[in-house]
Amino acid sequence: MRGDAAEPAEDSAGSQPNILWLNGLPGSGKTTIASSVAQQCHASGTLGASFFCSRSDTDCSNASLIFTTIAYHLGLFYEPFKEQVAEILRKDPRLVYSSVSRQFEELIIRPLKHLRDGFPSCVVVIDALDECRDPQVTSAVISTLLKHAEDLSPLRFFVTSRPERHIVTRFDTIGYRNAFGKLLLHEVEVQLVTVDIGKYFTASLSEIRQYFNMAESWPDKSDIETLSRMANGLFIFAATAIKFIADRDYNDPAGQLKILTSAGSHRLLDQLYLQVLDTAFPSISTGLLGRVKTVLGSIAVIKDPLPPSGLSRLLELPTDTVYSSLVGLHSVLVVPAAQESVANIRIIHPTFPEFLLDSSRCTSRSFVVNSQRQNTLLLRRCLGALKGLKQDICGIRDPSLLNVEVPGLLGRIESAIPAHLRYASRHWCTHLVNGELSDEILDALVEFVQGQLLHWIEVCSLVGVLRDGVDDDRARDIVILLNDCERLVVGYFPAISSSALHLYYSLLSFIPTKTALARTYAHECFSEISVKVFGSVPGMWDACLGTVTAHGGDSVTAVDFSLDGRTIASPGRDGRIRIWDALTCALLSVLPGHSSSVNSVKYSPDGARIASAAVGGTVKIWDAVSGVLIRTLKGHAGYATCAAFTPDGGRIVSGFRNCSLKIWDADTGACLVTLTAHDSHVISIAVSRDGRDVLACAADKTVLVWDFARGEIRQALSGHTKDVTSVAYNHDGT
Repeated sequence: MRGDAAEPAEDSAGSQPNILWLNGLPGSGKTTIASSVAQQCHASGTLGASFFCSRSDTDCSNASLIFTTIAYHLGLFYEPFKEQVAEILRKDPRLVYSSVSRQFEELIIRPLKHLRDGFPSCVVVIDALDECRDPQVTSAVISTLLKHAEDLSPLRFFVTSRPERHIVTRFDTIGYRNAFGKLLLHEVEVQLVTVDIGKYFTASLSEIRQYFNMAESWPDKSDIETLSRMANGLFIFAATAIKFIADRDYNDPAGQLKILTSAGSHRLLDQLYLQVLDTAFPSISTGLLGRVKTVLGSIAVIKDPLPPSGLSRLLELPTDTVYSSLVGLHSVLVVPAAQESVANIRIIHPTFPEFLLDSSRCTSRSFVVNSQRQNTLLLRRCLGALKGLKQDICGIRDPSLLNVEVPGLLGRIESAIPAHLRYASRHWCTHLVNGELSDEILDALVEFVQGQLLHWIEVCSLVGVLRDGVDDDRARDIVILLNDCERLVVGYFPAISSSALHLYYSLLSFIPTKTALARTYAHECFSEISVKVFGSVPGMWDACLGTVTAHGGDSVTAVDFSLDGRTIASPGRDGRIRIWDALTCALLSVLPGHSSSVNSVKYSPDGARIASAAVGGTVKIWDAVSGVLIRTLKGHAGYATCAAFTPDGGRIVSGFRNCSLKIWDADTGACLVTLTAHDSHVISIAVSRDGRDVLACAADKTVLVWDFARGEIRQALSGHTKDVTSVAYNHDGT
């Protein structure tokens, strides 16, 4: 299997596809193979880049960082590539905030094309895509790779994942099925995997025997056969079992092996995890159990790993208590030695926290973790930690410096904003969303928003997580201040993200004077050096959240929000559709497929696709995240004026200048029916929430209600004295 995975590195003649996808069930050894491939390529000098996804780490579970990280690694691999990327980012530093498709095109494909003849062949490893938190962005990563599959050479991508639906669906997209090779790990015969696992047990137990100076007869061959059978093809079972047997806290490999082989085979991996916990805490007092559950539960739901010292400070527990709570768990956790205080506690495999959080799997009431209660505890601790924030926490003093210009900023951050405080600043909102609200929590939130809100924004700017900071804000006084906070960050995102101290030096001067934020934080303005506004500052925020100007002076012909409100699509007369971040107003991607003015864009109900209608008569369907053109609908004639999805996303209705409506199958592109009754061109359409009716208005001053199934006019609405330009159903569909 590893040989197959390494093939792309050795195939320079182009006989193999540039993308190889390894698909396997949880615990089947995907990461082991990916690590082996990466090590093998590194040893041979052919590892160009790697990204190992992990849901236990915020950055490593952020699919938006995959291509920027790969671009960075490729720059380290080949110096001329780094120079190309550096020059591109000098001209447009906001590229790192753009969509993954635009990142890939600008930071990887564009430099590759420039250096095609000189760039050496190499392998790029992307492991565990299923552990990325946003399925839409993950899907976009896959779509982008497949779209550019023929342009990747001399890069060969090795990608691994579980067979999650959103991932399988992307790889199974019509038109891309020949763009990649596929290895299905769970379809390899169990007998073959069992042989490999047996070899692993034999070699690992031999090392244990030598380390503990045990008899040559240990272990018995039957024990290896029993363990191999119990693993049932799961490498994670084998790896965890070996760690359990070799755990130095017990110093009894033979005893540990006997416990395992006599444990039975009911739900094997879960049984193994229960055995690990029971062995680590055979008789535990109520007090110790409470502390153990606090520590273990926090590790299970925490969004970024922390070192023992950071976890102890966040939980307000002595560091010794954290260590004692993790004794005997080295088979499921990587716990650094006490002197390695900066190293993080890490979960060896994601199936362990999944086990702890699922009461149907973790049948021990002593150890099962209630996710909502644990998030509430962490929220309480985060808010407690944030009391330590203050103005200019890193002692920069000079607001004229951008963050990147501050001497020794990383050292200042490490010293002034320790790990637990960085964690609290980044993730308190997430724990608020996932926890329980109580009077105690509300009181703590009031104290935070009335005393530390600006200091928190400052820290988010310094640490580089400002986008995350406002993404999860949700609880009456608190909501008002948080809304003001969001308006401030959205309105001045580029300035705040570039220079934290300008928050106090200049931006406070522009906050509307009657807002809760201005009243609460006026004292934070730098007294000696600050921007003074001559003239009037508005009393309240105006209705405009942000202004975007990037259509080259041409008219914007339509706009549409995605259902989740995170992105905006806007077409123009130049034939391009632009996708914007609704929070930061950053340009995410440009869809350049139309050759004439685009009149209409509409997101599908699930936000995954966009339908567009253009003057040239074309109706196109796009992947909303990756920007890939899915298909062009054929069979129409003339000027296309509008388009809309049905509520189930299965069909598209489009209007045309020749007075007709067409209904399309959104998946196949087939025209299902053509409706004609208007006396002039159709201007706007809307589909009812139940999908039974279609509203259409036209330049003949009428609105027609069509029965979707029968293709008949249900009702004609008249009374307008001029052309009707827009129609819509209200929220309840009446």
